[in-house]
Amino acid sequence: MRFSEFQVDKIKQSANLYERICQHTTLRRAGRQYSGKCPFPDHDDRNASFVFDPIKNTFRCYSTECDRAGSIIDWMMEFEGFRSFLDCIRDLNGEELVQNIGQDNERKGPVYKRQKMEDRIAADQEKARAAGYRIFKAGHALSGSVAETYLRETRGLGDIGLPEAVLRFASDLPFWAEVRKGKFEVVHRGPALLAAFQYRDNRFAAVHQTWLKPDGSGKAEIVLDDGQQLPAKKIRGPFMGSSLRLGPPAPIMGLGEGIETCLSGMAHGLSCWAAGSLGNLVGRGWVHGIREPHPKRIGQRLPTTQPDFTSVRMDLPYRLRSAIILADSDSKDLDGLKAELERAVRRARCEGRSARILWPPLGMDMNDWIMKERRDAA
Repeated sequence: MRFSEFQVDKIKQSANLYERICQHTTLRRAGRQYSGKCPFPDHDDRNASFVFDPIKNTFRCYSTECDRAGSIIDWMMEFEGFRSFLDCIRDLNGEELVQNIGQDNERKGPVYKRQKMEDRIAADQEKARAAGYRIFKAGHALSGSVAETYLRETRGLGDIGLPEAVLRFASDLPFWAEVRKGKFEVVHRGPALLAAFQYRDNRFAAVHQTWLKPDGSGKAEIVLDDGQQLPAKKIRGPFMGSSLRLGPPAPIMGLGEGIETCLSGMAHGLSCWAAGSLGNLVGRGWVHGIREPHPKRIGQRLPTTQPDFTSVRMDLPYRLRSAIILADSDSKDLDGLKAELERAVRRARCEGRSARILWPPLGMDMNDWIMKERRDAA
């Protein structure tokens, strides 16, 4: 299917990108644009780094951690999990319009030929996947490393079995950041915990990187010259739809967002897989789903609990029959998180699995919880 630039631009301009973004973050007018916190699940934005331009109908995150930008098509493929450019067009305009455009292009011939956007995105994703694989492959065995010290001693995971095939260690991993517009530099080097995402067919998908202090006593503190502190975690590669397989497939399993959350579940004998982000854990919500008013934030609505079954989310093993979704009770918006996780529960049940949410005490994540239990028992 080929589209002319005019046809694609018309589709992009007529779509309501603002409404789709506002389902996930609050935008406030700032001059001729709107700004707010970045809604991408792997970006813990503490500033209003995200901007929507109503004239161009585009978005951009100005944070060096994220730097995502684009049109409604980019948003749908990067955030909402649509698999191809054509799927986005169908969702925005309907199958009939796609067929008409295809017939029109066939009549008009090569004048309207245009490189497919999904080809470019697929090429970029494969480049990132290959780069992530090189990082992981260059890593060393976890045993005896600073990363093992971090997990067993600092995070209180004791003598649990750590999956050597999935977790590795880098002794001197560079941390790249955009120090000014278009200028990237290595702003930190040091030891890091590496974890491999895998697709359903066992192919490598992406690498999760957590930079650590030299003695393993915590995560590294990465600060730019202007005082901005960057998160010590990054994912390199297209991880949506893949999983961090920390435990073996089993009929009853724990599913969580982060590595430490899932390893904490494994410390209690539960085999767990991690998603790497909330979006990959729960999947996209149905765009026309009901959204209840937020009980604490006036003028805002909660995410819909109705799943979009066409969206991409973490791969699950065939053996899984009962899912325990591991929550973090230290979220800044517990009501929003509850709605997101409830969507994951609904999707699992519609797929023929039972599912429930396990909440640690208020203000704690799973790892905080097990560390408190061990302190209390000592």
